[in-house]
Amino acid sequence: MQSSVRVAGPRSEGRMPSVSIIIPAFNRTKFLSLAVESAVNQTYPDWELIIADDGSDEETHRYLRGIASPTVRIVWLPHSGNPSLVRNAAAAAASGRYLAFLDSDDEWAPQKLERQMAALRDQPQCRWSYTACRHIEESLDIQAAAHAGDRHRHANRGDGTGSVRGSRRL
Repeated sequence: MQSSVRVAGPRSEGRMPSVSIIIPAFNRTKFLSLAVESAVNQTYPDWELIIADDGSDEETHRYLRGIASPTVRIVWLPHSGNPSLVRNAAAAAASGRYLAFLDSDDEWAPQKLERQMAALRDQPQCRWSYTACRHIEESLDIQAAAHAGDRHRHANRGDGTGSVRGSRRL
């Protein structure tokens, strides 16, 4: 990892959260704020939020610096344009048993983590899961739900396939 990586915010000492929510970010403050709000409004309480900023503009930096929460940490990166590098930097800073990926232009339903963690708890042989999603256009038109069985079709179009959560021990 590059030496210019900075992590801001407290790291929980001692107790490890169940879930580290990972949001890679580059600009898009309008959508990023909705993604962050959907993460912090989860009914499942045992999480931390790691936002990895890929060298965004000043507006995005202002927004991120304004988040005051002991459960949120920001990883400041120089711009790379490489989403995998940004996600990996956030994962390296994470301390949760599970990693949950939320793109900066997506939103989660409030019970998403609670339901997904219950499913993992009820099937301990499973170490990862993913969910269906609904596609919402910028105009807020809701498209048909994409289910797990539709995964190949949506992945080929680049529409996304919902959220993936995996154990760090995979």
